[in-house]
Amino acid sequence: MIAIELGHVRIGSQELVYGTLRAVSGEDGSDLWAVTNAAYLVAPGAGIGAADLDHDGLPEVITISDDGYPIAFDRNGNFLWQSTL
Repeated sequence: MIAIELGHVRIGSQELVYGTLRAVSGEDGSDLWAVTNAAYLVAPGAGIGAADLDHDGLPEVITISDDGYPIAFDRNGNFLWQSTL
């Protein structure tokens, strides 16, 4: 299962909410991987899609970055690309 975990941080009087993309085992609930690089935070509540974008027979994971643009990761959580459009 792939999900977005919500995080909160307070800077002065402002509270910021961010999302961390995380994959969890469907067998025992253990973490498989998480995208923890702050450059690749995702929008809280964004949808998550999976598709074989590069036709290699393996799914890539697509969601929305915290700045509102599509962002893609491989099936192991490695960053692939982020759109600026």
